[in-house]
Amino acid sequence: MKYLVLISIITFASFSFSQNRKMKKADMHYKQLSYVAAIPIYEDLIGSKLESPQMLANLAFSHFQIGNMEKAVQYYQLAFSKESDLSAEWYVLASDRYVPNQTPCFFD
Repeated sequence: MKYLVLISIITFASFSFSQNRKMKKADMHYKQLSYVAAIPIYEDLIGSKLESPQMLANLAFSHFQIGNMEKAVQYYQLAFSKESDLSAEWYVLASDRYVPNQTPCFFD
């Protein structure tokens, strides 16, 4: 029984470490403006304990940057549906100025 508990603890710790490593890798790609590389990593982290409004906003902005407006809106809505302290600039980017099949203009 002790071995089962020990194995469970080790497995959980390695899984948590793996997710943290994924988040750091996604954030690195995001900061380097490698949005296409960051997107699948962020999407893989959805539903994990690392999911946060900031992560979802980064994912939404990544989709926005590559022109995938539908996904950007979807992830912005998900990010803002959670309690957060996201800055005002995210709200501007996710505002109702998005019109499907039209290039967005955030600064009228």
